[in-house]
Amino acid sequence: MKRLWENCAEPFRVLESSPAGDGFGGCEARFSEGAVFLGAAVPLRRGEAGGGPVRLPGGGYRLTAEADAPIRYGAYVRRESDGAVFRISGEVSRTPEGASFALAAAEAERIGGPPPVESGEEAGA
Repeated sequence: MKRLWENCAEPFRVLESSPAGDGFGGCEARFSEGAVFLGAAVPLRRGEAGGGPVRLPGGGYRLTAEADAPIRYGAYVRRESDGAVFRISGEVSRTPEGASFALAAAEAERIGGPPPVESGEEAGA
């Protein structure tokens, strides 16, 4: 029998970045696929952050994951179901070792992938 967390979670993949020459004397980030972990990305619904109104370009999210998920501030992750890419934009907090459940969570911003489907709208409409 699955626990509630297992019903809500879906596969995410860490995207490992490394610098590579761009052919013009500069460099750019190249990404390779890293570890897979279970997680859930939920849109943040608050209207203010840091004392004033804020609207992130891709929207703010709360990424919750398995406690041993290899996520850290600044990391890039991809949701495998739709290819949405997120950057961890907040400190990663983890449940205490003695907790009856083990999770990690951080704020993230959506920076790529297909456009999100807004609630109440049909995909492709």
